[in-house]
Amino acid sequence: MAAYLVGAIILIYGIFQIAGGAKVYKTSKGKGILSIVRGVLSVIVSIISFTHPVLTMISAGYMIAFSVLMQGINMIVLGINFGKTEN
Repeated sequence: MAAYLVGAIILIYGIFQIAGGAKVYKTSKGKGILSIVRGVLSVIVSIISFTHPVLTMISAGYMIAFSVLMQGINMIVLGINFGKTEN
């Protein structure tokens, strides 16, 4: 059950990343593409976790670490660009 829960959370996160990347793409192509790619990778990881729950439980630590790393990079990029206005 935990593998399916992890997969569902990563799937929801990936969908929101893709949607957010599509919005950001209009103002900044680089950030938009990065966000869309991370979203697609999250969706792929979630599909793998749904189809192979044993593999998911074995590699859950690595997937969580990767997800947290990607979120950290995203927060750093957002922090650097926070408050800047696009001209």
